[in-house]
Amino acid sequence: MRGSHVTTLLELLQERPKLRYIFTGGKGGVGKTVAAAGLAYHCASQGENVLVASLNPVHSLSSLFGQSLSGGKVIEVKGAKNVHAVEVETTEVVERYRNSIRGRVKEFLKWADIPLDAKPFIEIAATNPAF
Repeated sequence: MRGSHVTTLLELLQERPKLRYIFTGGKGGVGKTVAAAGLAYHCASQGENVLVASLNPVHSLSSLFGQSLSGGKVIEVKGAKNVHAVEVETTEVVERYRNSIRGRVKEFLKWADIPLDAKPFIEIAATNPAF
């Protein structure tokens, strides 16, 4: 951060009280899930309502919190006031998106009377990182 003297995450949180989103990321096994859970507990202890959402296909939040978080629904974490969690089923989300794109691309090609195979267009649209 330009011009800042923040040296710890706690200092960052104190310096930016309106901060609403914190993302953890990195290579496998570096402690992303543990860091996210620790942040959640800290923020909740400060009176914030917190949602921890994991997009990792290896659902380790369930193990960490000792309760099932599968199914894509937000669940209150037992024993942790103001902490909620969800393990997002990314393959299901991507497949739903792919199906919606499939229908739109096929409909457009038919409407425009373009006799092309829709599959390459669907693949390109479904792999857009901004979807």
